[in-house]
Amino acid sequence: MAYDEVLADRVTDAVAGEQGITERKMFGGLCVMLNGHMVAGVIREELMVRVGKEGFVDDLDLRAWVERGLAHARLLPPK
Repeated sequence: MAYDEVLADRVTDAVAGEQGITERKMFGGLCVMLNGHMVAGVIREELMVRVGKEGFVDDLDLRAWVERGLAHARLLPPK
């Protein structure tokens, strides 16, 4: 499964200069790691970002993340 190399380049450019960054092919895509921990990944043309528990501590925080996904899904045609 191929991944969007242009998007992957944008992700790696975004972390350029950060110490401890490595890249690893995972899930059929590319993951950017910091000291062995996943930061972000590109799967096909999708961006995946790891935010951790504190990124969605309460229902309001969780809802904000889910809303981002919903906003995108609403733009897509039904399957």
